[in-house]
Amino acid sequence: MKMNQRLAVVLSCCLIAWGLVNLMAPRLQHYHLKAHATSTQQSNDNPRNFPINWDELRQINDNVSAWLRVEGSSIDTAVVKVKRSNPDFYLSHDFWNAHSIYGCPFLAQDSSADNGIQIVYGHHITGSKEAFSDIFDAWRAERFFQLGSCHWVTPKSGELELLPLCSFVTNCWDEEVQTSSYPSLEEFRGALRKLAQRSETRPSHWDLLCNNAERAVILITCSSLIPGQDERCCTVFVR
Repeated sequence: MKMNQRLAVVLSCCLIAWGLVNLMAPRLQHYHLKAHATSTQQSNDNPRNFPINWDELRQINDNVSAWLRVEGSSIDTAVVKVKRSNPDFYLSHDFWNAHSIYGCPFLAQDSSADNGIQIVYGHHITGSKEAFSDIFDAWRAERFFQLGSCHWVTPKSGELELLPLCSFVTNCWDEEVQTSSYPSLEEFRGALRKLAQRSETRPSHWDLLCNNAERAVILITCSSLIPGQDERCCTVFVR
């Protein structure tokens, strides 16, 4: 084999190895994060029982606010609270505050982890299941009805289980999906009803879910396969 051919083979092998490392790295980080988060052995037979070791997570990142898990998806991750001085930080940094194209799911600035509506942003990285990539197309009925409960866990309130209400596509400036608190329970439920009415992807008992809702979580991610677009997929869960 000629020298140029040998160099080409070596270079190809290096590129393949580099690609595999980059593909595997976020998944390995995910397992590492869950290992820190799980304070006791989790039962595969009962995935809803998921105690969180908050002290362990705070040692890594004191901005941790919640743990989020969505049944029927790969979402099972910590959620952080952004600082007003740098609200876009976690678009480009992971839970360890290291630079990452996958970022880290984060609460909207005006959202509280324990009150009102929890509005959470996460990236959609085409071809992966990291961050919120697994629900970028939840506006499609086929995908929406595969989703189960959303589990929202915080140090203060413990675990909250919410049911899927609706999913739809909107633009990134839509104020109706960026409002996290309302003056009254009646207005809160009215706002949820408006969101559900905008969606063709919702369960048949959506009106009942709105009428009885006391809490909500809205997960927002890019809905396009092409990066940098303005469209967002908003998936709403209620309790």
